Amino acid sequence: MILTSPEITAAALNGRLRIDPFDPEQVNPNNYDVRLGRHRVKRHSLRGTR
Repeated sequence: MILTSPEITAAALNGRLRIDPFDPEQVNPNNYDVRLGRHRVKRHSLRGTR
């Protein structure tokens, strides 16, 4: 099932979709950004650095 951002938000708020904690700022056009912790790690490409 593909949900639009308004459908994701509505489903999370009415209990049809459980996201805990739910943060409306993490809703995108067809997805929800899931965070596993408080820190973000940015991977750098090592291609061409041999």
